[in-house]
Amino acid sequence: MPASQILPPAPQLADLLAAHRDVIIEAWLGLIRRRPDSPYAALAPQELRAAADGALAAMLESLLSGSPHPLDSHLQLVGLRRLQMGFSLGEIIDALLQAGPAALPVLLSPSAFPAEQAIGLFDAYQHRAIGYFVASYSELTARDVREQ
Repeated sequence: MPASQILPPAPQLADLLAAHRDVIIEAWLGLIRRRPDSPYAALAPQELRAAADGALAAMLESLLSGSPHPLDSHLQLVGLRRLQMGFSLGEIIDALLQAGPAALPVLLSPSAFPAEQAIGLFDAYQHRAIGYFVASYSELTARDVREQ
């Protein structure tokens, strides 16, 4: 999906995710910590929880407004911090992608929002933001190479 693609606002989806915020975050943290050789296991639980909570808050803000900027900005900030801490790009992306399986039980739950549409929108917003983060990282890397 091109980074410039506009996604529709999804306030119903934002409301659904917000109503189950703690469940999603706990599931997400569990998935991240259980990854083999995960560097996230070395992070303080409060730090990891704050990052997951911030990412979900940014996702909710993007879903409410239809703007990619809240989620893009959050992923850039946290992602670059993790890179500076020695995490690989793959480790960061893998942790971000775990949000989907963590949210899936909520997305599939009976609600006024059709599950297929909820999953599609969640996936579209998530992948668009990760694509933007990777493109930003690539741009920074290319700039560093040119400056050397």
